[in-house]
Amino acid sequence: SASSSVGVASSMSVFMDKLRDALSRILRNSGAAEFETAARRAREGSEAAPEDGASYRSARNPVPPSTNGNTTDELIDAIRGARGPRRVAAIREAGRRREFRAADAIIHALRDGARDEILEAIRALRVIRTRRAIPELVLRAGDGDAEIRRECAEALASLGSLRALAVYESLMDDSDPLVRFAAASGILRAEDIAALRRVGARAADRSLLVRSAVEKCRAALISAQARTMRAGGASVRAA
Repeated sequence: SASSSVGVASSMSVFMDKLRDALSRILRNSGAAEFETAARRAREGSEAAPEDGASYRSARNPVPPSTNGNTTDELIDAIRGARGPRRVAAIREAGRRREFRAADAIIHALRDGARDEILEAIRALRVIRTRRAIPELVLRAGDGDAEIRRECAEALASLGSLRALAVYESLMDDSDPLVRFAAASGILRAEDIAALRRVGARAADRSLLVRSAVEKCRAALISAQARTMRAGGASVRAA
């Protein structure tokens, strides 16, 4: 029985390896290499935390020191005074708890942190959702690191900041398709008609992933225009 279980597990492992290889070939042949990149980043843990505050990890520091038992004040002290894995872990735990009191310390980490610390700070601020982070996120959206730019676009989208519209539109010219996708998704969420119209004109983007977001923006534009027309018609009838 034990040997048969091992055999089944081994067969399933071989099957999954073959399935992944087949999917990779299909993606390469369809010109959708950015999907492979997104999948790789997801496997490495570089995707942003879900908005429910579930735990997340850093690709460079997958198992940082535990901070689960720390008080909020201890987390804030670690975020302000520590560096490296200890600081990353404290920022992550503050984000997991949605510790609003730690927001200022996390924002400070955006200014002076190393790459891993900055990425973790952006992800934490995305779930804490403080609008005080918007100016620093806007500045970091111009960072030379594509992953930082993408994380900033996603964080700004979660905050629903209209101030970020100019950032989204500038990132639509980014060389990284995942950054352009995040920017288009931010514009979609903002539901600004003028911005939706401008993004809708980018249907020829070379990235399949970005084109899918552009199509959603075009559909949202049509819906928004229809709502405006209905509202205008109702006002005329009421008059």
